[in-house]
Amino acid sequence: MSAMEWEGIQNGLKSRQVGTAPGGDGEFWREFRSRAGQIPQVSPPAIPPAISRWAAGSACVIFVCVLAGWSLLGRTGEPALSRFKSVDVKMPHSAVLIMSDKSSQSTVLWVIGSAGDGGK
Repeated sequence: MSAMEWEGIQNGLKSRQVGTAPGGDGEFWREFRSRAGQIPQVSPPAIPPAISRWAAGSACVIFVCVLAGWSLLGRTGEPALSRFKSVDVKMPHSAVLIMSDKSSQSTVLWVIGSAGDGGK
């Protein structure tokens, strides 16, 4: 910044009657110490170890129960009846088709009748 620019800033501040800077460093630190003395400077109490152990133990028990329940229910994210494990067709037929669509998570079982009944 050139000296000419700085003089313009100084003149602008003087014309607006901007006050002078506050007192020296000593005054600042005296005020700081007096204000700091008004607020208690104590660290918050630490959590007792017994409580933190109890909370960690409870979280572990909850996690194990949720995991056991999830595995016992056999939830794999697939909707019910979306897979065939075995098919036993008791009527005469010429073919059985199983079509699966992963995007819609659907499965279709199609039993094609024999040629003698018109393919029904």
